[in-house]
Amino acid sequence: MMSVAAYSWQAADTPEARRAGELMSLVLPIVRGSGPPTVRLSDVPEALRAEFERWMNGKTTPAEGVYAHDWYQFRQGVANRALREAQRVATALAEVGPTATDLISAPIMHAWIGVRDTRFGGAILVGRPEGHPVCRGPVSHTSRLCGLDLGLTWARTMTRWYSLGAPADPHEVLDYIHRHGIPRDLILCVDTLWTDQSWL
Repeated sequence: MMSVAAYSWQAADTPEARRAGELMSLVLPIVRGSGPPTVRLSDVPEALRAEFERWMNGKTTPAEGVYAHDWYQFRQGVANRALREAQRVATALAEVGPTATDLISAPIMHAWIGVRDTRFGGAILVGRPEGHPVCRGPVSHTSRLCGLDLGLTWARTMTRWYSLGAPADPHEVLDYIHRHGIPRDLILCVDTLWTDQSWL
């Protein structure tokens, strides 16, 4: 959808979000032969191997390894559960709100807009990050938005707290639309973020 630089799960501030990111980025070597692609069971991380073997119980397997599509289906299910848990934790943190220490160490998002995320659901923020441990911009997007301060001083995403600078002005919004390919109908203005919280 967008050509803006992406956030990184590696810098997530909760174990749940880091685990979700690790699972989403986990790639195993594919073995290609005369039949369908396979993966070697020995390449499955040890922490997941026993669960994967239980999941595979009763399924058809090739002579060596397991079918790659079975691995992908299993990994997606585990990753989806981890994502739901990361979102639950982040939403609970947002309900309590950040501490002063959280905000002192939080990156600042300048000239930000809300954007509906058609790929994963919910919404993300797009803007110019300052002080982010991984993203340098000039324009980046956050992970899923899980909470937003009524006074628009902070936001909580699945991976971290953000201090919020001023929202994007109309000129900056148009720049995001044209330069970064953000469809106009996916943009959530500040008022919409509060009156229609279906993005949560």
